Amino acid sequence: MGGNKIIQDGGYAFPVSVAVSPSDTVVDSTQIAPGMTLRDYFANAAMKSILLTEPRLVETNKVASWAYEMADAMISERKK
Repeated sequence: MGGNKIIQDGGYAFPVSVAVSPSDTVVDSTQIAPGMTLRDYFANAAMKSILLTEPRLVETNKVASWAYEMADAMISERKK
């Protein structure tokens, strides 16, 4: 990826709007631990599929690149 391209990450994969602390105080959990993005979640799923179908691939940079390409395509498709 070149330049200053903005990557659409799809937001958080498992968002939690509020959480309660041990002292029963409501806190915004996104400020504490927002978790992985939907893009990362999709890339993770795609990477597993790539490695299961092509177990002899040893070029990990290519596998990661393909996984994120798939993730980006899935996020793009969701917008339609």
